[in-house]
Amino acid sequence: MMTPCRLPIWRVRLVTGIVLSSLLAVAVAAASAPLEAQVVGVWTTRRPLNSLRTEVGGATLLGRVHVVGAFPGSTGGPGIHEAYDPVTDTWATLAPLPEHLNHVGAVVVGDKLYVVGGWTQNILPSATLYRYDPMSDQWTILAPMPTARASPATVAYHDRIYVIGGNTANGGFGEIGVVEAYDIATNSWIQNLAPLPTPRDHAMYGMLGTRIHVVGGRARDFGGAMTTHEAYSPAANSWIQRAPLPTGRSGGAATVFQGRLHVLGGEFGPGGTQDTHEAYDANTDSWASLPPMPSARHGLAVAAVGGTLFAASGGPTPGASYGNKLEAYTPTSTCTPRPQITVRASLVGPGRLAAQIGSTTPPHLPGNRLVRIQVTGVSNAAADVRSLIDQRQPFTLELSDRPAALQVIVRRLTPGHFSARLVVHDDCGSWPTFVGGGAAVP
Repeated sequence: MMTPCRLPIWRVRLVTGIVLSSLLAVAVAAASAPLEAQVVGVWTTRRPLNSLRTEVGGATLLGRVHVVGAFPGSTGGPGIHEAYDPVTDTWATLAPLPEHLNHVGAVVVGDKLYVVGGWTQNILPSATLYRYDPMSDQWTILAPMPTARASPATVAYHDRIYVIGGNTANGGFGEIGVVEAYDIATNSWIQNLAPLPTPRDHAMYGMLGTRIHVVGGRARDFGGAMTTHEAYSPAANSWIQRAPLPTGRSGGAATVFQGRLHVLGGEFGPGGTQDTHEAYDANTDSWASLPPMPSARHGLAVAAVGGTLFAASGGPTPGASYGNKLEAYTPTSTCTPRPQITVRASLVGPGRLAAQIGSTTPPHLPGNRLVRIQVTGVSNAAADVRSLIDQRQPFTLELSDRPAALQVIVRRLTPGHFSARLVVHDDCGSWPTFVGGGAAVP
């Protein structure tokens, strides 16, 4: 028999319960929580790129941030391609794109990087599709797009690469709403999909759940600071309107990070470029304003590795300006509403109680995990947590692997009442509880 318990959110009020007909007790508390999530974080500066660039593409491949392409006037050579390793805080220069391109779409499928479209050095729209293999450090030419274009929204879903909108002109306004999908298995393109309702280029985009979200951008009829937000369902081949981008812009970058679409930077803000950082939650169809980037810029690459969001390269002023900055955003542990935590206790042997502690992953904080457990006091008991077996004194155990669940065993030393007081820490803070048994526990 197991008894589920809800854990404290802000204030802890210990309540002792009797279970298992044997005075097995697990103390917990509960409180109501606000409805709106407020997750903040901090920005830090990391090692800059080896080249000064703008109008790049970026994606995360095997734990590294890859930045490809460059606008004419950038440094580093034609088709410059660099990858950042967060572990060593270093950049490596890798095999360049076979062609000097800018305003490309970059996306990862499996262990390969795909780069599609873009403008050539002469600002002509390209139909090329290239695949990069990090094992061989080589590029492969694949079937070209039916529609040549630059600055498209490019998203992978179910072994297909969807290319949405973009610009077909030789510079200037040439926005389109064409949607085409590349089938990786057959090296072929699927055409005549439902078009983007509001044709545009320089939009920001990402996949949340089963929909591709396209936000902001620029178009002849709407200017360069659009707030339009439309979402595409590949399964239904249809579009719906979603909550508009709070800060209109184009030329920024976006990625999905911890369950939300984070949109950063862009043009047409104060000073011409923006440092704005906003995140969209598809579950509530709402936006949140987050700490801005330290450096305003457009034409940048944004990608996430683990619990960190990276913003690389980009121009500090509109048009042909170049940069090599790398800045990293790490969320803090302030969470509202607080994720639900569960404790289930059971008798697992003579005088032995097992507490199963679990951390949920709600939509507003899908990365929530356990990070530390403290045994703050034991009474007539020994505690067993992983490698710390039969500990009879207070101790702290760091959980470097950040599990979603953990088991604590509390063992009685002599007949009578026994208990262990605990403080468990997850990504959102800490909560106290205890596991205890009465004299009737066999």
